[in-house]
Amino acid sequence: MAKPEKVRYSGAAILVDGVQLKRVQNFSADSDIPQERILELANSGIVDYVDQSPTVSVTIDTNLYGCVDNAALISNMVIERAAISNYADRRRGFYSQKLATSNPSYRTVTALNMLDAYCSIAVPILEGSTSVARAMILPRAALTGYSLNFDVGGLASENFTLSSFEKNWYFGVLGDVRLFKLTDWHIGHTVTATRTYMMNNRDGVVKGTCQAFGRLGSAIGASTYPNQTFDFDILPVALIAGNEVYRSAYSPTSPYVKGYGDFYFSTSRNMRGVVTIATSTWPKWASTPLCREGDDVYLVYRPQASQTWSGNALDSADPGYALVSTAGSYGGVGKGYITAWLWNSVTVGETTYTLAGKALRLQTVAVDVSLTSENLEELGTFQYYGVVRIPPADVTVTVTANDSDIDMWGRLAGKDFESAVAGELYTGLFNGSNQLRIEVYKDRAKNILLETITVSNMTVSGDSYSVSVGGNAAQEVTFLADNLTLTGSGVAP
Repeated sequence: MAKPEKVRYSGAAILVDGVQLKRVQNFSADSDIPQERILELANSGIVDYVDQSPTVSVTIDTNLYGCVDNAALISNMVIERAAISNYADRRRGFYSQKLATSNPSYRTVTALNMLDAYCSIAVPILEGSTSVARAMILPRAALTGYSLNFDVGGLASENFTLSSFEKNWYFGVLGDVRLFKLTDWHIGHTVTATRTYMMNNRDGVVKGTCQAFGRLGSAIGASTYPNQTFDFDILPVALIAGNEVYRSAYSPTSPYVKGYGDFYFSTSRNMRGVVTIATSTWPKWASTPLCREGDDVYLVYRPQASQTWSGNALDSADPGYALVSTAGSYGGVGKGYITAWLWNSVTVGETTYTLAGKALRLQTVAVDVSLTSENLEELGTFQYYGVVRIPPADVTVTVTANDSDIDMWGRLAGKDFESAVAGELYTGLFNGSNQLRIEVYKDRAKNILLETITVSNMTVSGDSYSVSVGGNAAQEVTFLADNLTLTGSGVAP
């Protein structure tokens, strides 16, 4: 077989908690493994290098397209971890964004949601063939930064930065591994002398209609388990619990109905679909299972059938990854599809955005959410066991505008100078009552609202005025705040 020459952008997909992100423009995952030099007296060389906790820095840049799903996925708001009805979580292994709400576009994401956001990322790769060749898994990545950028000369962008503790590659027979995020409904367990049983009801009670995790043979189907998670056989490959990756002993000849090595599906009729874990391999699971309600737990699995890149429908056993454009595809947000308001809520007669009217002459708006983070370490563990994001979230808003009159400057202080005959304005009058509202529409006539972005109670932290020969005079203002709200309108883009 000839060696592949390259991997094109159309042969790489980005999935968060098993759901494929849309409109991704750039992705990077950079590993940093700190090494401490060990020196000693009377030795001019280096005795040894001792490695410290590795960190994988992840960047995901997307086109903003009027949908909050990407932000909701990465902020841990789509696959709800809390216990839910067993019938509500039939995701079939590969699922759309419709799990948490009946309408996937009607969600609200805030900066507060981002402060405790973890997700796991999968990147399947196509190497010039029709089948998935390999996949990168980035477990339990913590969101560390978020930004929005609007520019009069281009498309609006939505960008994410995350931090994971490990980078894993799967290839060959395991090339098409996938991620399934467990809810509290799955994580219930029963411990025996040799095994820990998982993916059962939360209370650990074995029931004939339990939350079946996988279909085991053609005899077991929706008629027997109407709430089963998968409609096809799967191979459990690894279990991610917290910042630990428990890997299965791989054997390509093992039957799918039992899985591989240390993870397998029970064959008892009243426990079909329940994954069990060998406590002889990981003894600490026998007395203190590391998988409890409230933990972030993921199953890394491979479908039994050979997976092609194109695949079929998303709800099928062979979903594939290829995204297909349609006549109604909405690719990005240009300057004519947004309306921006920048006003001061104490300006007499202009206390709301509707009274103030839209902001004029704006050229750019940038919203940056900095989530100050710190890795949590403990003795006896190589990786850090968590990432704490220290509240509040620091939100910086920067706007630039063509200078035309004193009105924009006056609004920063809550003063209406638009109709004044004479007046004086200085920086000491600036206050913290500045507000930003951006509405994203599906049409240029602005009849179909898709998404609303708001930052409230912003205080001015800096301003700049500039003019140069051959150009237009410009104003730039920087604001600080502790909040951001993204709200979907309920209309799918």
